[in-house]
Amino acid sequence: MRRISKIVAFLLVICLCVQMTPGISAEEKQSDGLFERFETPSDDQKPAPLWFWNTQIKDMTTDEVREIVRESYLQTGYSGFGILPNWLEDYLNDDYFEMYEAALDEGSKYGMKFSLYDENGFPSYNAGGLLEEQYPDLTTKRLDKYEADGSDGEQVRLNLPDGTFMGAVAMNTDTKERVDISEYATILPPKPYDPYEEPLGISASSTYTVSPGYEADKAVDGDLTTRWNSETRSGGNQYLLINFGEPKTFDEIKVYEDKDPQLHRTSKYILQYWDDEAAAWQEIANGKKITDAGVDHVFEDVTSQFVRLQIKRVTEDSASISEFQVLCDGQQLKVPSREEDPSAEEFYTASSSYGEGYEAAQAFDGDFTTRWNAGDYVPNPHWLQMAFGEVRSVDSVKIYEHLNRITSYEIQYWEDGDWKTAATGTTIGEEGVTLNFDPVETSRIRLYIKDTNDYCPTIWEIEVYDQGEKIQPKPVEEEPYDGSYLEYTVPEGNWKVMAFLCVVDGNNGMDYLDPESVRAFIDITYEAYYQRFKKYFDNGTITTAFFDEPSFWPAGGRTPYGAQGARLWTPGFNEEYEKIYDGESPVLNYPALWYDIGEDTDEARNKLQYVRTELFATSYIGQVNQWCEDHGIELTGHMLFEEWTNPVGLHGDLMKVFKEQAIPGVDVIDYVGKSQEAYKIISSSAYNWDKGKVMSESFGVFPSQDCTDLYRSAMDQYAKGINLIVPHAVWYDDDPANVTYQPELSYRNPLFSEDLPQFNTYMARLNTMLQDGRHVADIAMLYPIDYLESCFVFNGQENNPGDADYMRVGETLSLTARRDFTYLHPDVIDEKCSVEGDTFNLSNEINYEQFKVFVIPSTKVISLSNLEKIKEFYDNGGKVIATTQLPSRGIEASENEEVCRIIEEMFGVAPADADQDIQNSNGNGGQAYFIQSGFETKLTQVLDEVLPVYDVELDVGAVSGGNFSYIHKVKDERNLYYFANSSSTPVETTVRIRGELESPALWDPATGTQTPADYQVVTQDGQKVTEVKLSLDAVESLFLVESKPSEPVETVVTTDKDTYEVNETITVTVETDLQTEGIAFQNENGRYLGISRIKSMIQGDRKVWTLQISVGTKGDRTIQVLARKDGVWNDLAQFHITVTVPYAPPAEVYEAHIQTDQAAVNSRFTVQVLADQNTEGIAVRGETGRAISCRVEGYEEQGAQRLFTISMEVGTSGFRIFSFYGINSQGELSSDSVEDSMTITK
Repeated sequence: MRRISKIVAFLLVICLCVQMTPGISAEEKQSDGLFERFETPSDDQKPAPLWFWNTQIKDMTTDEVREIVRESYLQTGYSGFGILPNWLEDYLNDDYFEMYEAALDEGSKYGMKFSLYDENGFPSYNAGGLLEEQYPDLTTKRLDKYEADGSDGEQVRLNLPDGTFMGAVAMNTDTKERVDISEYATILPPKPYDPYEEPLGISASSTYTVSPGYEADKAVDGDLTTRWNSETRSGGNQYLLINFGEPKTFDEIKVYEDKDPQLHRTSKYILQYWDDEAAAWQEIANGKKITDAGVDHVFEDVTSQFVRLQIKRVTEDSASISEFQVLCDGQQLKVPSREEDPSAEEFYTASSSYGEGYEAAQAFDGDFTTRWNAGDYVPNPHWLQMAFGEVRSVDSVKIYEHLNRITSYEIQYWEDGDWKTAATGTTIGEEGVTLNFDPVETSRIRLYIKDTNDYCPTIWEIEVYDQGEKIQPKPVEEEPYDGSYLEYTVPEGNWKVMAFLCVVDGNNGMDYLDPESVRAFIDITYEAYYQRFKKYFDNGTITTAFFDEPSFWPAGGRTPYGAQGARLWTPGFNEEYEKIYDGESPVLNYPALWYDIGEDTDEARNKLQYVRTELFATSYIGQVNQWCEDHGIELTGHMLFEEWTNPVGLHGDLMKVFKEQAIPGVDVIDYVGKSQEAYKIISSSAYNWDKGKVMSESFGVFPSQDCTDLYRSAMDQYAKGINLIVPHAVWYDDDPANVTYQPELSYRNPLFSEDLPQFNTYMARLNTMLQDGRHVADIAMLYPIDYLESCFVFNGQENNPGDADYMRVGETLSLTARRDFTYLHPDVIDEKCSVEGDTFNLSNEINYEQFKVFVIPSTKVISLSNLEKIKEFYDNGGKVIATTQLPSRGIEASENEEVCRIIEEMFGVAPADADQDIQNSNGNGGQAYFIQSGFETKLTQVLDEVLPVYDVELDVGAVSGGNFSYIHKVKDERNLYYFANSSSTPVETTVRIRGELESPALWDPATGTQTPADYQVVTQDGQKVTEVKLSLDAVESLFLVESKPSEPVETVVTTDKDTYEVNETITVTVETDLQTEGIAFQNENGRYLGISRIKSMIQGDRKVWTLQISVGTKGDRTIQVLARKDGVWNDLAQFHITVTVPYAPPAEVYEAHIQTDQAAVNSRFTVQVLADQNTEGIAVRGETGRAISCRVEGYEEQGAQRLFTISMEVGTSGFRIFSFYGINSQGELSSDSVEDSMTITK
């Protein structure tokens, strides 16, 4: 009834208060700078797609590279490229950079912009395998748990592997009491690698376990139709190792891959032998391709017991080798069988097993409720074996079968290196059979199943006898354990003893949480590009960098990544945790990552995951972003599986990860609408941390035959805050058979070539209008990351809480109620939000927002400080809506009672009793609604009841084949609204906009034209409302833009004085209009001046900036002031100052002493230099007078002198003489120098 009466009242007001407003004049149109940029957008606003180099560098030409760049600009209208090396063999070598520079050079002729894609393939992880090769100690780590149970004074011992010990905890499984028992651990240094511990014969780094038949011995069986395969998703750095059991001499190695071209996976390999004298692997040969043609390496005689084929890189998710042959004088050396090594025997083995609970041992355990079952779909023959651990006499075997599937079998025994038959049979059955035979002397026996009548065989029990005595394996005497261990005597009660170690994971990429590992990745990739292409950074050709899908989650593909069980961790985690939480140790919290630890569970998980996210966001993204800032470019990129409800196992926190990133991003691959639940999360992250651009990688794998789906997707994305699409689009080799992810979107594809130029211009208009500016919405929604963190455990699953509805509530707001909103991160609520009356403010410099409604999506856990601020909003008249589940717990257990009290005050019911829809209010106009179920159909009505007039209201019925949505932004002091109909349903509607718009017009991004809007201004519930008629066809969008403001604000620039000394701080005050987004300064040569401090505040209709700079050159100086609006820098004003140089006494050096007689090339060494007190630094020059880089480590005062310690390195060998100069406070070198010399070795 409320909705009906509201509409009637609205119509009555229209009749009484209609105000007709004229359209835009031609003069106004011509003088409108925003419209001019919209009508004819600049080239750099057009899309710059990813360009897949899907051809090996040796098969590419610079001419073709240049042609694709040139024609993509001229024919398609692309503004640049992000070059994506598609798992290239020659990644980052000279030939690769030659091709890359051809693209940069050609593109720079047309003003094209390039994005530095930072990996070979994807994800951004291992620098194309170079990280592990160059920095093997800095690769991915994970957190492992080792545990055992004990009770009532029992001593528990845990043998621990190599790794970084993170702590140990004993937990009472009944009371949840926890005790830090780390002191009871004995941690020994890792033992050096010993190849003599490797098993006899051939072994492998890993073996494919999904189905049998891919074991290491298949690579030495002489059969090119069989093969070894490493474990699925194991990636590169796999190996095959032969232990001959004794030294062998050899001079040739042959390696073959399978005849199937899809199994030609090796892209880099090394052949090695073990050198006992050096105690290290020595390289024999290396190469790239193997294929079924094989490779044959012949070399001088080598004698060794061990040979290894190390496959460094692969083109798919695992390695595969058909034959690995070691030869001497043309004869292949025999590889011993594992069965010839008694120490390697396992008692119970089988050709395959169905999985956990059906292993070989189940057929020898004396239990007729358990059984062995062969692997699913594994063909005959099968075998089931028992080893005795010694030679025994055997004369009979009893077998009991389940399901009667066996039709032919043998009993075989091992003799003289081969299997021989002792007895045969046909059927077995449930009743079992006994087979008697002449006694045989053997160390093992097996059931060999030759044929079955249906599916895979399964055996209850096998019993082996010697003259009626049932044979049991001889117990193995274990060697004394000499590694790390934990030994602890538990108190009374039932206890679980746990040790936690950070271990090497095996996926050989970045440790995203370790700044040193990330720095190594940067040095290999980013720095390599910068050293080669500095001029393209400086001239604005390279403008961005792009990372792709970093993740904690274990994912496969050609570059497997993440960590087992999503347990990606770092050895320095404890120290970082203690820094964040004021010295508190994380050790007692570690069990919560696997178990419920009682009332502290929420706090423990939240803190641990908070720190992991913080490390990921700062050590990885923050460090890369800082590198980009330092080199004048912006960082963008996106995460993996953004559509997952719980991001904790993927990257921690989908909002906070982008805090340090210039341009947050999202992946929109596979189909229109992919990840659409996450668009608002990514754009809200930008709004929360005041960023003007939001990127998506889009259109790849779209099943499209024309541009229609591209328009649909772009409309949906831009209405949810995306404003920069990077098409997943262009391929070097555009043959459809070689385009992995269709469609190929270039001038070469006849399905798209004609329409792409118009589409790219359309996108440029959207970018022009929607990048930067300020987002406007009435509704804020809590991003419930605290609850999601509390739900995540290391169980190998996604841990999506079933009642977490925030994404579905967001979709209901956007696409059903059609009311825009912003997610607010808990940190941002605490740090950047305030309450003024009935308004919840997000206080940013540019993207400040003012909310009238706050939505709490379903959550059991909420930050108490967040809740207190929401309660303050409610108390002052704010409107609060909660869905599905009211919070009942704080992050800390001590907060639970207060959380429940506040919730009960707001909603009138305790959280535990909220089993139906609730409405509550207070005397200040505050309203609280709880929608216990069915928010999808109830939310719109509740929104109408809590707020009479919204920023934007749309009466649009159901549409099909897409969506109808909008976004409101303020840009150039003007309100602009983007309405997007991506559906197949034409829409005629009237949009109601709060406030009185100034002469609004409709701007069509498809054509670049504008028409006056058909609108009227009315009064509704005491507020002015502008009513505009909209007509949008299927797959059409329009902007509604009010006319530009009239009077500009005068710019005023002042300095705190007129004359300064060189490098003295200059305080500049600049008064601008409110739309100015940033201030910068240039000297007379156009060089930017560094700003050491910046502050801005709003005073009425202007923004007052206070900035501090300094100037390093004397004279009468003219400083240019620049202002940024809508992401564009323009000259604003000038000011003049005088800069003088104070006198500085000269520096003087007395002696220098190099602290070593010799050092290797590029190896750092130390020098001590004695100088006077006027000396502020030291400079070094070589024999030719060229400067040599050095680093001052510090100095100590020695009376009137200073003893400097510096470190340096040089790149040229030989006997070297160095000259050392002093530097005074003005940076002037001393007139004299002192010398010292040393030898630099290669």
